[in-house]
Amino acid sequence: MRWPCPPAPVPFQYLTLNANCNAVDAGIELKNINDSYTGNAPDLGAHELNTQLQLYGPIQGADTDGDGILDSNDNCTLVANVDQKDTDGDGFGNLCDADLDNNGTVSFNDLNIFRTHFGTSNADADFDSSGSVSFGDLEIFRNLFGLPPGPAGRL
Repeated sequence: MRWPCPPAPVPFQYLTLNANCNAVDAGIELKNINDSYTGNAPDLGAHELNTQLQLYGPIQGADTDGDGILDSNDNCTLVANVDQKDTDGDGFGNLCDADLDNNGTVSFNDLNIFRTHFGTSNADADFDSSGSVSFGDLEIFRNLFGLPPGPAGRL
């Protein structure tokens, strides 16, 4: 198969047409599909001439949890944690990190550590940043039990 005219010199995935190509304005309008054309009719091609390229797929700069921190910089990507609190400095936000012994899994050893801090102001075990280790933190611990720490978390 041959193109009716060669594409403009840009990466082929854009499939941009040359302005003098006979495929420009040669299409038929389909309501709600290609009715945003810029010439006399839709172009025959993957991209309408003289319009901004529409990109599909993962969004660059996404903030999945809506906490105002882009996923690329977020230490807890699925649970909103605006303060990005990471008291043990392991790169995982406290809200997603109940791995108190930093061995890669939230386990019974972490539960024993957590129990010794219950009712105190221990920053590492204060997952919800309330100022004290309480039942709210225990609930977070329960949801993270058996999992590796961070960045997605689970509430």
